[in-house]
Amino acid sequence: MMSQTDQHTSAVDFLTDAPLPFCKGCGHNHVAVNTERALQLLGYNPLDVILVTDIGCHGIIDKSFLTHTVNGLHGRSIALATGVSAALNNPDKKVIIFVGDGGATIGMQHLIDAAHNGFNMTVVIHNNMLYGMTGGQPSEFTPICSQIRRYF
Repeated sequence: MMSQTDQHTSAVDFLTDAPLPFCKGCGHNHVAVNTERALQLLGYNPLDVILVTDIGCHGIIDKSFLTHTVNGLHGRSIALATGVSAALNNPDKKVIIFVGDGGATIGMQHLIDAAHNGFNMTVVIHNNMLYGMTGGQPSEFTPICSQIRRYF
């Protein structure tokens, strides 16, 4: 039996060797690295993974993944991934969606519909509680107490 260290060193890479494109200290870095670790632990091949993103800070990760990647319209990554999942109809393929808190709220109906219909995909909401690419406005996921403090 291999130790965890042996498993990690023999694992297939899902991320390129280039630095991740996010700001220093951004939580999106942790999501990318831990997504790679999870895919390694689950034994996936990079070519069996389809990563779907949309517009937002989280969406610039596409070039860093060695998987198939698709970048769609803001708030529509879940709808796009639903089509990919339905077309593949293959449980051996892993469809992962990275969506920001803004895209998740804009595309909430797509999320509800995908869950209701049981599509084979994983949705990861990057919730940094603000709209980072447009000046840091509060999002629908920002706690109300944080929004109130901002104005006093």
